[in-house]
Amino acid sequence: MKILIFIHSLSCGGAERVATTLANYWSSKNWDITVVTLASSNLDCYALNPEIKRISLDLVSESKSFLIGFKNNIRRICALRKLLRISNPDIALSMISTANILLAFSSMGLGKILKIGSERNKPLTPNSSTKI
Repeated sequence: MKILIFIHSLSCGGAERVATTLANYWSSKNWDITVVTLASSNLDCYALNPEIKRISLDLVSESKSFLIGFKNNIRRICALRKLLRISNPDIALSMISTANILLAFSSMGLGKILKIGSERNKPLTPNSSTKI
């Protein structure tokens, strides 16, 4: 099985921990795993098994206007699309809403790749007045 996991970064956070845990587990099953981030690998907080391919697109930047943001996202989509074509994974798994949207656009028309967007959140906080 060939899996590509796409997430903003591997900095200290819950979704980042989940992505790393999944990657390390699947790698231990001798699956071909690639972890791709928008952010630099210098921000990594979690360790990956040495067998895992780690790719940093290093495309994080501040968008000071709608036009700049749009242009930045087009660059991200093109870079991820190129990577998807080259790596040709069986499954592309993205974590968190921005990565999910970028993966959806990047993978359009690429056919056989199973695309999965995974959302992680905690809607209720300890101070929440909503009762379950």
